[in-house]
Amino acid sequence: AGPELPAARGYWQVARGSYDQASTVCLLLAPTLDLRLDGRFDNPLALGGLRQLERALFAQPRADDATLQQLAQAFRDDSLQLPGALSDTRQTLDPAQLLTTMSAVVAVVGTKADGSDSPYAGTAHLAIQNNLSGLQHMYTVLSPLIRAADAALDAQVLDLFAALQQQVAGLSTVDALVDKVLFLRRCAELSQALLRVNTALGLIATAAVDVT
Repeated sequence: AGPELPAARGYWQVARGSYDQASTVCLLLAPTLDLRLDGRFDNPLALGGLRQLERALFAQPRADDATLQQLAQAFRDDSLQLPGALSDTRQTLDPAQLLTTMSAVVAVVGTKADGSDSPYAGTAHLAIQNNLSGLQHMYTVLSPLIRAADAALDAQVLDLFAALQQQVAGLSTVDALVDKVLFLRRCAELSQALLRVNTALGLIATAAVDVT
């Protein structure tokens, strides 16, 4: 309580942003931890995580101190397991599944324009920015390989990432997003383009990890 609450809210925003940037890889390599760390509101098995912390920290009235401490400790314990899970060499990152899941995450990014992704803290605009940033960084690593297979498709994906990033840069809220219809169309186009990358690389598209 008191001055500790603003600090806790600030730490939550940092953690939320970092997780949004890495969400695709977490979904693929650490799905069980993702359930616990992200804690989607509509999942009855999600008893903790960032979304539950958001409600506890930002809802009015906020949660009591005991609940906050319990959620924060559980999140800390789960967070400490994440680096080991992501670096586990026994796991393989299937490129077809990676691209298919990236496509699915882009589609979900489009739905965040209504603000429902962050109903208490009002940070859906930051989630969009961080999701796109993480996806773009991953694609940049793959880009030379894709360019060699289909230069036009690679250019389309890069252009769509750039256009989306420009459209959401500097937003204060999702309500400040100009032309949401265009944003949704670009997300849909990018999602489909990422699926076509699998074909361009001769990969067999697999079912995406559930990102909803």
